[in-house]
Amino acid sequence: MKKLIVGNWKMNGTVQGAKTLITALVNGISVKPELLNKCEFVVCPPNLFAYIVRHAITTVDFISLGAQDCGERTTCRALQERIADPLG
Repeated sequence: MKKLIVGNWKMNGTVQGAKTLITALVNGISVKPELLNKCEFVVCPPNLFAYIVRHAITTVDFISLGAQDCGERTTCRALQERIADPLG
């Protein structure tokens, strides 16, 4: 069974910081392809960076995009739609 590695960060950082972090993650996994036999990777950025991160991982198939604060409850419908849309 593969281990699931999920990176979740709160509303900390900048757009450039998010790009740098994802680039480093992609590069780090790329140079250690044996990790893909043992692990699955997911990143869950804050809503503010979801589109940027989604765009940054479109060229790789070994990192999935997750979201924060999404769920089946509709008590905060506008917030959930705004967060879930970038997962597209």
